[in-house]
Amino acid sequence: MPDSDDPYAIVARLMDAMPSGSYLAISHAGSDRIDQESQQSIGDSWNGRVQQQFTLRSREQVAEFFAATDLVEPGVVAVEEWRSEPGTIGEGKSTVWCAVGRKR
Repeated sequence: MPDSDDPYAIVARLMDAMPSGSYLAISHAGSDRIDQESQQSIGDSWNGRVQQQFTLRSREQVAEFFAATDLVEPGVVAVEEWRSEPGTIGEGKSTVWCAVGRKR
């Protein structure tokens, strides 16, 4: 979803409708996890085949979706780091950030 569609407002509106204690889970392609050349190639391929525009976001930008929540540990991390088994961190190198937040 491009920034022009104001994805942060859309997520905020959805969270407003949810009761306290609800959870928001997001996985999102990371602009700071993919080199520029790969980003361009992926975007060109994606945008030429589907109606929805391909948008990458940095870790900080993904964290903004969780403004009205308390992040569940370990916070905004690469998917391979989310509650991984001891000794397995670093075995993969995903291009995706993920997090879970609990609505206050």
